[in-house]
Amino acid sequence: MKAEKNNYIFQVDDTVLVAPQVTGEKDWIEAKITEIEDNPFIGTVINVITPEVIIFFEKPDMFKPLIKKNT
Repeated sequence: MKAEKNNYIFQVDDTVLVAPQVTGEKDWIEAKITEIEDNPFIGTVINVITPEVIIFFEKPDMFKPLIKKNT
């Protein structure tokens, strides 16, 4: 399954940034998409896991794609 936000299509195994409103952190944090589900009550829900093995889930508007700069 895929989820779309602002013409970006999220897919399982993508690395994304998670909003502070979801994590309780000061800044956006990095996580990997583990599942995208179609919730019959609220629509698409993205599940992610952080490198610290913390799981979060929320609607696509609380995530943004991680675009790494080439340095």
